[in-house]
Amino acid sequence: REMVTQFGMSDLGPTIFSPRPQFGIWPAFGSEGTQVSPELAAKIDKEIAKFIDEGYKKAKETLSKNRAKLDKVADTLLEKETLDRDEFEQLVGKPVSIDGETKPESASKSANLRKPQKVAQA
Repeated sequence: REMVTQFGMSDLGPTIFSPRPQFGIWPAFGSEGTQVSPELAAKIDKEIAKFIDEGYKKAKETLSKNRAKLDKVADTLLEKETLDRDEFEQLVGKPVSIDGETKPESASKSANLRKPQKVAQA
């Protein structure tokens, strides 16, 4: 909702639609709590629905495209229960950037993924 109403990230343009303050933590943003007309509220809802629909389609497409890798990881997890980063990368490959290039080692480590440490048992 804030992508549309606060940050102007939709076809409605770079406009901020501020909710009226309300008691409590959350501002009111419904039929009686907004400073926008019902028509504009419907447009905002339509833009939000568009974001959700596009995200769903992209997630479904990504999962379908990588189904074999997903199944391989699932099967391995059923056998071993855990995977460290190196094992995961052997199954699915190294992380890639948006432009399709393999990320350098330092970039993939910056995701703060570390190998699990062995814990001494008493």
